[in-house]
Amino acid sequence: MLSFNRVAKAESWTRKGQWSAVMIFFMLTFFLLAGLAYGESEPAGGDAKAGKAQVAEPGLLELKDFLDIALRQNPSLKAARRHWKMKEYRPARVRSLEDPVLKYTEAAREVETRLGPVDRTFSLNQKLPFPGKLRLKGSIAEKEAEIARVAYEKILRDLTAEVRKTYYELYFVDMAVDLQEENEAVLDYFAEISRRNYGLDVSELDELVRAQRSSAKATFSLYKAKDMRETVVARLNALLDRAPDTEVGRLSEPDFIELHTPVNEMYEMAAKNNEMVRMAGLRVEKSELEKRLAGFAYKPNFSVGVNYAQIGLPPSVVKDGGSDALSFSVGVSLPLWLGKNRAGVAEKRELINKSRFDKRATLVQVKSLVDKVYYSMSTAKSIAQIYKKRFIPEAKDSMDFAEARYKTGKESLGRLLETQSMWIDFRLLYYRAFTDYLKDIAELERLTASELIK
Repeated sequence: MLSFNRVAKAESWTRKGQWSAVMIFFMLTFFLLAGLAYGESEPAGGDAKAGKAQVAEPGLLELKDFLDIALRQNPSLKAARRHWKMKEYRPARVRSLEDPVLKYTEAAREVETRLGPVDRTFSLNQKLPFPGKLRLKGSIAEKEAEIARVAYEKILRDLTAEVRKTYYELYFVDMAVDLQEENEAVLDYFAEISRRNYGLDVSELDELVRAQRSSAKATFSLYKAKDMRETVVARLNALLDRAPDTEVGRLSEPDFIELHTPVNEMYEMAAKNNEMVRMAGLRVEKSELEKRLAGFAYKPNFSVGVNYAQIGLPPSVVKDGGSDALSFSVGVSLPLWLGKNRAGVAEKRELINKSRFDKRATLVQVKSLVDKVYYSMSTAKSIAQIYKKRFIPEAKDSMDFAEARYKTGKESLGRLLETQSMWIDFRLLYYRAFTDYLKDIAELERLTASELIK
């Protein structure tokens, strides 16, 4: 650091007046700094009320009710929002100059000068970066805040999609429980008929065994379905920030929604709106700004200061003896280490290349996921429609026909049990395909960051 000093003679003051002025200066500085420090602080616990989770009532039936609770209470969403808001304060901070340094020196041993001994000195120094450097730092901080905002939007969209998919999964499990309970009741009835027939005719033993075996399998499937419901309920409650065993009542049946958006349009939506792609693009922009900032390493920084020295009375009479001294200083840094500066710029150049490849890789991955989920959705839709319109009605007719023939003794119990099992399985497969279709739509809306169903 090179310094250039210019000394000026201070105006003649009385010793008492000088010291009073210095004390007043220190007191004003102290109260100013104290006011700035405490004026912007938030009261302790000021956010406690806002952060308190609300207790949700169990037994909700509509999807929108679960979504409202999740958006209000999910802790991950709250944390992401706080992170975003925290980043929004950073640009104003990095654009500001460093705090000036006020320095007081009391001589442990008097230093004699021509005008008298130096009793104490005061100095005030301020660092000044090269013009444009602070503005560039602020722009980088703004990009970081924007990335944090998009990350919050991503968590919000992910949460919405997960609640929807878990809701649809729970609806499927409820349907599975209903079907297994229906199946168990019917098979128990047939088993009881076979048991009575077996008491009359030994030839009915095979049918009794078959009926009991089918009833036992139905009971096992029912227990599995109920266990699965507890797991799905716990997952849904976790998204709502509730206790895992919080009761969830019966759900209303979701509407069958038609999706007509072509897959090519979904690719465009994902490339434009997907939060992962947007964040990757913002990181490219941020890395370009960081490279420009690295270029400032070749440019000097400055400092300015003012120094005040309090001079005591000399032992002998000297012209202007005891007059205090006032000096000014200007400093400039010398960016001599060019190897370090070149390395810093090269590092940021590679960061730009990496960010661009990351953006490309993210875009390719998102489009691949859109393609995969789109065709999974199309398959699920086709399966749901063919089972609802063809296979389920045919299975019902076959079961009714077999039951009528069984009652007249023209059909065996084994044939009847087979049609009963087909009737249950086809409806279960329909609900599986139907809910998979709805879950895939929710996933596509997450990937495209768009509302595909108006």
